[in-house]
Amino acid sequence: MFVKNKTFVQKYGLLVFVLFLLVVNVYLFRLDLQGLNKGLTFAMLDVGQGDALFIESPTGTQVLVDAGPPRKVLGPLTRLMSPFDRNIDAFIITNPDQDHIGGFLDILKTYEVEQVFEPGTLNDSKIYQNLKTEIKNKNIKNI
Repeated sequence: MFVKNKTFVQKYGLLVFVLFLLVVNVYLFRLDLQGLNKGLTFAMLDVGQGDALFIESPTGTQVLVDAGPPRKVLGPLTRLMSPFDRNIDAFIITNPDQDHIGGFLDILKTYEVEQVFEPGTLNDSKIYQNLKTEIKNKNIKNI
């Protein structure tokens, strides 16, 4: 009896496991597709001291206005965006202070960014200089 059960597990265990993975993939894909039928999303992200606003249009264009201080924005942002979406269309920097731009370096490590808009205000802080260098290294259009 034990030998039959062992061959049954060997024979059908892999099949059951593959079917389980297939069901999980279909479920995750369905969740991702449900996000396509959204309207306008405007979210004020909780990043502690500082600002971070996420805007997603009904067409899927995603804009992040400021990113708060370092190591604060990724958690709230990943709860809003699809786990399969690793692209942000634009950053808008309102000013180059750390409580507005600190999280952008974290985002650039995880997401691809198409373009950055900034007011032209200069700041000689280390975090601002690192952000400008990273934008240049990744060939992100800076307006």
